[in-house]
Amino acid sequence: MLREEVAKISGHDGGPKIINLICAGKLLKDGDGIEKLSQLGVFNNTKILASRVNIDQGKFVKEESLAAEERSTRLSRLKAAATSLSESKKTKSTKGSKLEA
Repeated sequence: MLREEVAKISGHDGGPKIINLICAGKLLKDGDGIEKLSQLGVFNNTKILASRVNIDQGKFVKEESLAAEERSTRLSRLKAAATSLSESKKTKSTKGSKLEA
């Protein structure tokens, strides 16, 4: 509701979805209407930063987080494969006897 009021006052035609509200270093998110601002740490004379978000920024952030998650998944698979390979690697000496590395 606060986001809607800020959007209305600022006159942006994009509506509340393009407004970010930041208080005490945290991004305020829309709740279900049950929580009061005082429960979120917003009191009298508390400063709230309102900024307009580029609509494409949300897509970029989502793509960036998916790419980071994919890199993390690949890295964990690579690490598991390297660990498995190093634990199960067995070599033979020139005489044919088995050696464990």
